[in-house]
Amino acid sequence: MGTISVKNEKYLWAFVALVGLYVGLYFALPTDPETLQRYNLSQTSVRLLGLTVVIPLLGVFFATLYGFLKFKDYASSIADTKEGRGFQYLSNGLMVLAFSLPTASIVSSVLNYIALSQPDLLPTATILKNYIALIFPLVTFILLARGAESLVRSVRGNQQKRHYNGLLLIVLSCLFTWLITTRPHSNGAEVTYYLPNWLVITTLAIPYLYTWSQGIMTISNLRLYRASVGGKVYKRALGYLAQGVTGIVLLSIIGQAITTLSARLDRLSLTPVLIIVYILIILYALGYGLVARGAKQLKKIEEA
Repeated sequence: MGTISVKNEKYLWAFVALVGLYVGLYFALPTDPETLQRYNLSQTSVRLLGLTVVIPLLGVFFATLYGFLKFKDYASSIADTKEGRGFQYLSNGLMVLAFSLPTASIVSSVLNYIALSQPDLLPTATILKNYIALIFPLVTFILLARGAESLVRSVRGNQQKRHYNGLLLIVLSCLFTWLITTRPHSNGAEVTYYLPNWLVITTLAIPYLYTWSQGIMTISNLRLYRASVGGKVYKRALGYLAQGVTGIVLLSIIGQAITTLSARLDRLSLTPVLIIVYILIILYALGYGLVARGAKQLKKIEEA
């Protein structure tokens, strides 16, 4: 990750502690026996297969931390400029994004274990997982959107042109609502959210759509700001950041689609499930890797 400044060491060690806890839980907590039976796997084979997922994810985790730390350093170096406020919001958003990766994984592992050891708590654990999974991207994209908007204002005042992709949000709204209302039930019980449709739509679907709208605004404003400034390296850094945010928004949308379709996906054999997982890992690497690459470009500016 390169040289870490003394002021950033606390972030690094806190992150390492979270990642260590996540890895420890991965090896310590048992796999659902029903899952082992469904795919005809042993606990050892599941661990080995899991390593092909966990190891690349750890690389994604630390790439995201790198991106946050470098954006934070750059924001600190220009704190007194008109762009300083915008980059501070961006770095705060990337901080939430980076720390949410191991934190959400830890919470999910613990809640899965609670549901496994106490089946009567499965609905409660599922509901908590769904809301916790929402909070992190919501806060992340609100901060990133404020940062990108502040950057545009720094070069265009209050006359900046805002780009809203209303058609895309309408399509997403329709598809997401359709997936929610047509999801399968098991023995009359809802097995994906453990909530009635009206509550899923009002407290999960609508907040997710707002989250994605903030992501779309972030991308549009970053591109608008990029077109308004000079400097080849600076433009390249902003371009990578916009592309990375695009990938992260796409991942969030795909992730919710998979969650909504989880009851159907449970019927798949092991091979297609692994293919889906590995495709997601590749998308994670691309999205979060582009953010880290943008941070690397800013580091060049800082060192110049």
